[in-house]
Amino acid sequence: MSAPRLDSELVRKHILDTLAAAESELTTAAIRQLLLSWAPRLINEIVYRNLVILEQRGQVRRLRLPGRRHVAWALNTTKPQPATVTEGQRR
Repeated sequence: MSAPRLDSELVRKHILDTLAAAESELTTAAIRQLLLSWAPRLINEIVYRNLVILEQRGQVRRLRLPGRRHVAWALNTTKPQPATVTEGQRR
């Protein structure tokens, strides 16, 4: 029997709450560690996949820090700009 699946939107909500409460950026592994009391079977791949979705939505940003192997994540404090059509895209 497999473990019950976590609701993806709920995972993303907890990730956003965790990043909001953090004093600085967090790695995927650090976010997972902070969420283990809520979801003990949570794995890095699930956290990462949901971070990528949040990044695509413009809610978080990925930080590549010099001298660090892992990327870090933080809430996106800038408002996403609406997509504009450039002259080359018009038909």
